[in-house]
Amino acid sequence: MLRFSALPTRLAAVALLVSPPIASAVMCRRVCKPAIQRCVGAGGNRRHCRRQLIQRCRQLGQQLCDEAFLPPTTLPPTTTTSTTTSTTFRVTTTTTTIPGIPNYAGTWSFYGTLASNECGLSADYSLSTTVSIHESGANLTATAGALPHTLYGQVTPGGFYLDTGVFSDPNYPGCYGDIRIEADGTGVHVTAALGIGVESGTTSCVVAYAGSMTR
Repeated sequence: MLRFSALPTRLAAVALLVSPPIASAVMCRRVCKPAIQRCVGAGGNRRHCRRQLIQRCRQLGQQLCDEAFLPPTTLPPTTTTSTTTSTTFRVTTTTTTIPGIPNYAGTWSFYGTLASNECGLSADYSLSTTVSIHESGANLTATAGALPHTLYGQVTPGGFYLDTGVFSDPNYPGCYGDIRIEADGTGVHVTAALGIGVESGTTSCVVAYAGSMTR
């Protein structure tokens, strides 16, 4: 069973070439400028935000940056009208309720099984770790197991996401890692996926685990 204390070794060992870029670096640098600014505004490091978003734009297309780090959708206020009538008077009361943002703060347990490993290298069948989330409005920060990097993210209309952004390891010059968690649902049990990515030069790698998170 893979735990986060083993991730540096895991990241150094993986060398998977994912699908070829579908967008040019020049175009992505241009269209991703607003998304990079939103990423920095959410607490990310500018260099990490830029590298992460441009890389994903090249792999997934311009829409990735168009939608990245957008504020959560706010539903219109719900208006409830109640009427009380007696033989002598009539009172009408109107109450406006704004839907709240789900509370994801707390310590979660992630467990997932291997869902994608196109590199053909040996990969553990399952991964488990704890994820401690702090929430401020729609913005999230988190730590995961023994991973020495903070994850940043946001509440989304259907759940939330967390991402370390691109980080480097001094033991492996020229290699960059990225950890991302995406969750779907509310309450104390949500479906979730965790991706471990590596970039070295023009080569990228992703190993993904699918499962759930419980608190």
